[in-house]
Amino acid sequence: MDEGYELYFSEGIDDRPRYRHRDRYIIIFNIAGPFQVVINNHHIHIEKDSIILLGEDDNLHLISSPEADFSRYELYIMKSYVDDLSTSATDLSECFRYKDFVDVNVISLSEADAAQIRDQLDRLQRLSDFGDHYGSSFSKRLLISYILLIANMKFRQAYGLSQDDLPLPGNSRFYQIVTYIRDNYWEDITIDGLSLKFGISRNDLCGLFRRFTGRTPIQYLIEYRISKAMEFLKDAVSAEGVCNKVGFNNYPHFSRTFKKRVGMSPKQYQNMVRNLH
Repeated sequence: MDEGYELYFSEGIDDRPRYRHRDRYIIIFNIAGPFQVVINNHHIHIEKDSIILLGEDDNLHLISSPEADFSRYELYIMKSYVDDLSTSATDLSECFRYKDFVDVNVISLSEADAAQIRDQLDRLQRLSDFGDHYGSSFSKRLLISYILLIANMKFRQAYGLSQDDLPLPGNSRFYQIVTYIRDNYWEDITIDGLSLKFGISRNDLCGLFRRFTGRTPIQYLIEYRISKAMEFLKDAVSAEGVCNKVGFNNYPHFSRTFKKRVGMSPKQYQNMVRNLH
């Protein structure tokens, strides 16, 4: 790893079947069909055009059948290299290090984002294969920086965090509160209740969330509930059943809130998902 990184294109299940590497971060970009993995003892279904973000303590193992298509890029980056590319305002290691409220970092990409990531990885692969030439080291650093920036932006987007350049607060009270919300989203959560539980004033609580998410705690809670509702609807749970599972008091309120944020009612969304499959 003389450059500070290694890039592989892998196709088989036997290619590096266990991923756990000290002192480096890993980005796995799936370009094939869906496959199954175990990450930190969690069974995960990985769709095409998804990225897996692994920190140095994360452990991944492929478990699907040997004949399945596992075409993927694997980018291994030294922690010190990521630190060198980061700035005080933009910590490029966020998506690997902040696991307080995320069991595993698996992020689905849009078709456009996936094409963008693949283009950067293809260019990096060509530079790596071609060998050193004038300007190649700078080009590689630019490509790695861009790939890391996109990964971190998608991480923030996936978990409802602000897209500005503020560094995340680490293992602070903010993460404790977010962890509680995500672990108890179906409960009757209020600003007063959060304020009392975590010993923080209402104003400071709302200011903390606005700084790092651009939302109030309740707005964050509602958006997380809707995201969970979308998952349950995909799993063929009835719309009425989903309403109860995600913490809404009555179905009309749930339906109005869902439609306001998704653009269609829960039942319309469920029918659309069924028709796509």
